[in-house]
Amino acid sequence: QRLKGTAVVARRVHGDLTQLSQVVEQVRNMPYAFSLRALLRLLYRTNTQFAEHFWCSDFIARVLVAIGCLRWDHAAFNAQPTDFSSTAMSNQLHYTCTVEPDR
Repeated sequence: QRLKGTAVVARRVHGDLTQLSQVVEQVRNMPYAFSLRALLRLLYRTNTQFAEHFWCSDFIARVLVAIGCLRWDHAAFNAQPTDFSSTAMSNQLHYTCTVEPDR
């Protein structure tokens, strides 16, 4: 229902998974709080570091940085869901590990 019958696209990454459990625990323990300022900073891509906000893409970017698959930079701090696709044009993420094509 939520995806309206569209296909789900995924990419396999090959990072150092030894830190995965620890970073997932850190992300899970972050307090959830809606912030209009955080939303606007993300939409206009003006974050200069990771911010705590409600977009799932921020948490995914944090995990990818922690396992060594994504560069710690402006693109990662401002990642939006469509940026993780291999066809993303507006905010190119800088992967630092082997990343397979979209499936």
